[in-house]
Amino acid sequence: MSREPGAVHSVLFVTLADPRDHRRLVRLASEHLRLLDDIGQVGDDRWGILLPETSLEGARTLEHRLLEQARQASIPCSIKSYAYGGLCETPDRCGQMTCSGNCLARGVPRGTPPGVAGHSPMPQPSRTSPDSGETLPSPPSSIFRLLAPPIPPWKRVLDILGASAMLVLLSPIFLLAAIAVRLSSPGPIIFRQQRVGLGGRVFWFYKFRSMYVDAEQRKKDLEHLNEAQGPVFKIARDPRITPVGRFLRVTSIDELPQLWNVLRGDMSLVGPRPPIPDEVRRYAPWHRRRLEVPGGLTCIWQVSGRCDIPFEDWMRMDLQYARRQSLATDLALLWKTVGAVLSRRGAR
Repeated sequence: MSREPGAVHSVLFVTLADPRDHRRLVRLASEHLRLLDDIGQVGDDRWGILLPETSLEGARTLEHRLLEQARQASIPCSIKSYAYGGLCETPDRCGQMTCSGNCLARGVPRGTPPGVAGHSPMPQPSRTSPDSGETLPSPPSSIFRLLAPPIPPWKRVLDILGASAMLVLLSPIFLLAAIAVRLSSPGPIIFRQQRVGLGGRVFWFYKFRSMYVDAEQRKKDLEHLNEAQGPVFKIARDPRITPVGRFLRVTSIDELPQLWNVLRGDMSLVGPRPPIPDEVRRYAPWHRRRLEVPGGLTCIWQVSGRCDIPFEDWMRMDLQYARRQSLATDLALLWKTVGAVLSRRGAR
């Protein structure tokens, strides 16, 4: 598959003659997918394969391979290829790859040069946060939301049971942390911040306050000291952090109020860390795919070194989780998180 800077996104829709062949189709298709590609069910007998930053030509290449291998595996199906930025549909028959010439304007991702897929760039849609009135770009395009898998029922059950139990068991720590924050510096005990969750929805995110109240105003003066790659901001000895806040951070106690976010359904126990809106604005298109699963308290990044891991590797870990999430994976990550918190590796 071809991949070019500023390329359009593409998607394949596969319609099975026999829906019982879906497991075989997924196994066959997975052999050809990159880490940032994905496959999901969009109907009883219809499956979609999402190809970020892939031209229609690249999508057709994959289509040809899948059709050939599907014939060899005796999986009757038909495939249609679409490009986000221009729609070009192949005939609805196996083995036919001639473009029908039906091209419809769909909008081109920001930064796409004129002429890609035969259309000029169009502005991204925006959305307004109900809490602040701030206008934000819709993080995933409609094609991403189309194939975003639903939240598994087991995940919500695990979140409710796990968060409820931890809120009760850790209530003494909540009380001690609240007293320490109150006595350490002027300001509220709980820090509230807007974060971007599943599908680009903005919600209020809660933490024990670990910084002085003027931290956001001082951030611009410290940006030249940023040690993190990508759109995130991290410095090892951040002067905005209070002495008590530093302890809360390295022990991860500052994150405990997010158990309330989990109970509300804003987050999950396990999932990519919810980013702030300013970071999402600067994401590359493939980074936004991490928003296809609920944000969480812990994930692969947290148990692998946190701030010691480069930004691009962090994003790849989140995509890896999004593709492989399961009850066993979540339980394993929760168990590993205990060791990661105790070791304080990568905590800042």
